[in-house]
Amino acid sequence: MRSAWVTMATGLALTLIVAVPTLVVEEDWRGRPMIDQPGHLWVVPTVLVGAAFALGGGIASRGARELWRALSRGLVTGTASAGVLLGADVLRR
Repeated sequence: MRSAWVTMATGLALTLIVAVPTLVVEEDWRGRPMIDQPGHLWVVPTVLVGAAFALGGGIASRGARELWRALSRGLVTGTASAGVLLGADVLRR
């Protein structure tokens, strides 16, 4: 069986592989962020990034036998993913 760190790193990688390109396209859609433009097209990347976090957390919690352990692995993976995305946004600006 894989170690907890390997499954958490896999969940983190999946989250970032989906979220980063999605957020890059969202930020530069026709020269400005989608949410600043008319319409509700910004909902699509929001759902995609949310699904990436859910799927990444689900992968990170695979193999955990107790509920609290699964939840903590998903929480750590989600927090790390959010931290990477936030750090990249701060550096970008």
